[in-house]
Amino acid sequence: MRIVRTLACLPLLSVPLFAASPATSSSTAPPRFEAADVHQSPHRNNLYLRGGTLIGDRFMLRDATMVDLIANAYNADPEEVTGGPAWLELYRFDIFAKAPARTSPENVRLMLRSLLADRFKLVARAAIVAQPAFILTAGPSPTLQTSDDTSQPGCQYQQPPKPAAGSAPVPNTSFKFLCHNTTMDQFAQFLHGMLGGKPVVNATGLSGAWDFEFHWSFSQSPKPGFNPLTDAVAALGLKMELKTAPLPAVVVDSINEKPTANAPNLAQIQIGRAHV
Repeated sequence: MRIVRTLACLPLLSVPLFAASPATSSSTAPPRFEAADVHQSPHRNNLYLRGGTLIGDRFMLRDATMVDLIANAYNADPEEVTGGPAWLELYRFDIFAKAPARTSPENVRLMLRSLLADRFKLVARAAIVAQPAFILTAGPSPTLQTSDDTSQPGCQYQQPPKPAAGSAPVPNTSFKFLCHNTTMDQFAQFLHGMLGGKPVVNATGLSGAWDFEFHWSFSQSPKPGFNPLTDAVAALGLKMELKTAPLPAVVVDSINEKPTANAPNLAQIQIGRAHV
């Protein structure tokens, strides 16, 4: 069970994190799919989330947990979904839906939000929730250089040197990134991706942009709780610690485990899987 399900007991403050769309005003009904086939995913050996965009007039999401569906509907990371029962991360669903062609991605998300409310009776809200996060801080002597580079900022992966001709290949256990013109907010976002979406909060107090090399090794260590990424950050004179921080979240207040039945005329609407 992921940690997000354990956060419902933590203090939270509801806020309008998701900007209201004209389609959601009190005078206009929220957009809805023209029709939708919703069912639990069949057994598959390789489960992974597929779809999430409108192709023509068809929308598809397959092998999606309810956490995946809510994150997609609210344009959030799965780690930001909290509250609700444990099955939100266990059961997987397939959704095939029809929408007007050229519907904007924002309206597709609103349609998915309406579908979850209609078919699963989802009640969710945006909030600031105290939740586990990696806090990035600066030590007394960070090994960073002030950048005068004006090119596109970011951390670029560097290919390792090719082995000499005729020599046996050596497994690569380390990665090198050259970071240039990179702010600490951007570096925190980079680490967020390296950690598989876990939140990283920039609390370094370092302003401006920086140039530095970032080396990440997969080498093992006997130290309890060893995290090679944490050690790689420490080599820069920074520190990354797992603590608690108030962060944006989508809080699930209530939801039904089973969706309402599909409409009986789906075959006539031609919403079948072969058409998606």
